[in-house]
Amino acid sequence: MLEDASISTASTSGIFQPGGRISEVLENYENRGCQIKMADSVQRSLLEDKIAIIEAGTGTGKSLAYLIPSVLHAWESQEPVIISTRTINLQEQLFYKDIPAVRDILETPFTASILRGWRNYICLRKFQNFHKSQDRILTKDEYRDFQAISLWLNSSKDGARTELDFEPTETLWSRLCAESEACLFSKCHFYQPCYFFNARREAAKSLVLVINHALLLSDWKIRQLDPDSPSFIIPPYSRLVIDEAHHLEDVATDFLGKEVSSWEFYHLINQLYKKDGKDTGGFLALLHSKINNSRIPSSEKQHLRAFIEDPVITGMFSLKEIGSDFFTELFQWITESFKKEDKIRLKNNIYEKKEWLFIKEKGIKLLKALDEISNHLKTLGSLMAGIPSIDIEDIEGLRVDINSHILKAVKISDCLSFIIGEPDESFIYWVEAERQSSTRYCRLQASPLNVSEQLKIFFENLNSVILTSATLSINKNFEFLKSRLGIDQIEGERILENLLPSPFNFKENVMICLPADSPYPDSGDYLKDIMPKVSELMEFTEGRAFLLFTSYKMLEEASSILQEHNFENAELLVQGDAPRHRLLQKFKTGGKGILLGTDSFWEGVDVPGKALECVIVMKLPFRVPTDPIVEARIEDLEKKGHNSFRKYMLPLAILKFKQGFGRLIRTKTDRGVILVFDKRIIEKNYGKWFINSMPQCAVAAGRWNEVFERIKKFLG
Repeated sequence: MLEDASISTASTSGIFQPGGRISEVLENYENRGCQIKMADSVQRSLLEDKIAIIEAGTGTGKSLAYLIPSVLHAWESQEPVIISTRTINLQEQLFYKDIPAVRDILETPFTASILRGWRNYICLRKFQNFHKSQDRILTKDEYRDFQAISLWLNSSKDGARTELDFEPTETLWSRLCAESEACLFSKCHFYQPCYFFNARREAAKSLVLVINHALLLSDWKIRQLDPDSPSFIIPPYSRLVIDEAHHLEDVATDFLGKEVSSWEFYHLINQLYKKDGKDTGGFLALLHSKINNSRIPSSEKQHLRAFIEDPVITGMFSLKEIGSDFFTELFQWITESFKKEDKIRLKNNIYEKKEWLFIKEKGIKLLKALDEISNHLKTLGSLMAGIPSIDIEDIEGLRVDINSHILKAVKISDCLSFIIGEPDESFIYWVEAERQSSTRYCRLQASPLNVSEQLKIFFENLNSVILTSATLSINKNFEFLKSRLGIDQIEGERILENLLPSPFNFKENVMICLPADSPYPDSGDYLKDIMPKVSELMEFTEGRAFLLFTSYKMLEEASSILQEHNFENAELLVQGDAPRHRLLQKFKTGGKGILLGTDSFWEGVDVPGKALECVIVMKLPFRVPTDPIVEARIEDLEKKGHNSFRKYMLPLAILKFKQGFGRLIRTKTDRGVILVFDKRIIEKNYGKWFINSMPQCAVAAGRWNEVFERIKKFLG
């Protein structure tokens, strides 16, 4: 029993040893030295207040290697441990599969919970108000989704969006979901049954709490801005495990930045008030209706209704017109002046253009309109402040809803002011337009140039941090990761490093294939030359392959070519034709699929067995150098005298390549080939960095005919 366990390296290691408790519980469990080493490193980090960086190759069993010592420590100290992941898939695997297994292994019902951010839960107060209101200006999709959500609530256990078996429209969900700024907290009639607060209560009692990186960093951001905020989601903690840690810099870049989008602006407008013929909807229409049905004296009713109609609703129409003018001009400027670019970085040469100065003027006008509507809503809130709860239904809720709309308007105003104002050298600024959308969508964004200093502060304020993934090292070291996350600025004695290879026999089971006689990926003849070879290979393997791309454009062109080929024994599955999980399910069950995917298919995909025998990397996954964030970070490194290619571009590409490589071998019996149709891996000096960062495998390099013969012989 866990109650008798002492916290020592020997006790933890013994659980994993042959004849240990884990082998008694898990069927077909195999002793793995790398798993024991990882568990020991995790335990040492917890006991000695260290920051551990652990790369654990495929097959290590890293989830159990960090969960078991974490649970042992949490139980002994009664101090919770937080487990953070990047993807929902891993989050749910940990909670629904791995944690129950750990309970069986340790023979104790230790408490654990899964916690999501505010907006992932439905708000019962908002749902009831929406259900009762006369707001029925809904699209067919919104009406269908609302009916489905109403049925779902009758049996929902957690009230979490992930429970739904469909993806609700964002406009509808955002009107129904929990939000900190629209919450009455303990004053709400639904406080006790509230799904969000039930989850938070469970989290407060749990020794193990599973969250994601987005929640981890957004919660930390709230704590930085307002240490006394009641909006914290995660209970106090000082022990943290970060799985899928290779994503942390990108997530931090998103959550520590500022953003304004046309969608966010129009959504605020429609949430407040919308009109379609004689029908009206939105909060102001609901408030108007509730005032009409209230017990408020007639004179006060008339005054409130008149104020809502003018200046509030009148001001809304003016705000919408000014905002529409601003976003229309911004969209046209991007799409007409920058024909081939969707993202335009804002820098000195842009700031001086008369077109930008014209847009900036319209932005300043929008800021004034946002300020005016905020002041009108504040006055409306003051007018309602003295109304007793017996005179109008849900008066407290209406007041907090007014305040939440003020906060949303202020947020848009603050972010817009920051982005179009005097540039801050520590931020990267850009604008973006979505050209193919049926509606005009654009956004303005500012992201931190470097998150290492902020992450260093974050790590230093915790007792123990374990960062793990199958892809953290470059050329057998962690220097790149440490520099990007600020760990290189922390005292060396606090840092533990462990690079654990996969226990799988890659040398016997994997062959890396490097055709040398193909054109470079950027040449006009590339796909014309490559796709017949791919088709030839697919006929031989009967599918069973992933084709990994670095852009949708190349994927679509390759898909068009493959669709002309009539495969007898393989089915073409293309990203975008169906939801990701359905494509993967079809690939796994069909057994003869050819799946074409971009970014999200390079990782987090687990297809063991013969359904996947071939991973084709169409192009080495270098990031686009003109992307605003990438471009700015390249410039910053060059300015400091560094080689940005070796310091930044190459390491990122290698990490991505390692993720793609990791899709192939998921069990010790899997066999397959990795085919790289990018001869830079052979001809460029940096090519060996990619190869050296992989496990030791057989290699077939040469002309395509020679490589193809080796593949046929290898796969047999």
